Amino acid sequence: MSQPVPSLPDFWDLRYSAGGGPLTRTLSQRIGALAAWTAGRAGLAPAAVTLTGASVFIAGAAAFAWLPAGWTWTVACAAAFQLAYGLDCADGQLARATGRVSAFGAWLDLACDHVRNAVLAGALAYWLAATRALPLAGAMFIGVALMAGMSLKLHALAALRAGGAGAVPQPQDATRRIASGVLDTPFFLLGFALLREAPPWLALYAGAMGLAYGAVGAAQALRHLSRGKGAGSA
Repeated sequence: MSQPVPSLPDFWDLRYSAGGGPLTRTLSQRIGALAAWTAGRAGLAPAAVTLTGASVFIAGAAAFAWLPAGWTWTVACAAAFQLAYGLDCADGQLARATGRVSAFGAWLDLACDHVRNAVLAGALAYWLAATRALPLAGAMFIGVALMAGMSLKLHALAALRAGGAGAVPQPQDATRRIASGVLDTPFFLLGFALLREAPPWLALYAGAMGLAYGAVGAAQALRHLSRGKGAGSA
């Protein structure tokens, strides 16, 4: 049963936030808080917010791939990516705040995440090939590597959250804090968009981040499996 929409200060205090990396907490979840409160007051369902965020992201990726080089367009793409990710944070906040969390909502959110990964990888490959930073085969390889790494991390995190492990705080030394910041989604999207003006560096960055996300996803998957074995033997 749905509940009344909380006040804007309740959203702004991130009472319904799922957390995230440093920039996610300070920027994206705040954008999400404003969007969730606005959507709630307008009577929109969390699924509508999810689809709106995915649409904004697809529009940003299309602009990234097809618009000419130039800092005006590059900054516009960066803004679109940040807004889209803020909306991705908003749907969960709205669902938790109004008691509308559902299996369908979780499925739709995950499905849209996969669509975003595929669209981003496609935009990357197209831009690298169009600017002749790499031959078509090389551009496609970098795109697939990035998509695979992001998807592996996405599935591992979903499995951990489903098992309750994702909510357990982990010790954070200096190295882990730095890694958490660098791999944080809004930080990655900002670097990805701004490097549009330097395609060879964009290719290196995307390839490195694909490997890093894949490594993190594999480590999280192993953690999930080890927890499952431990629970089974208890």
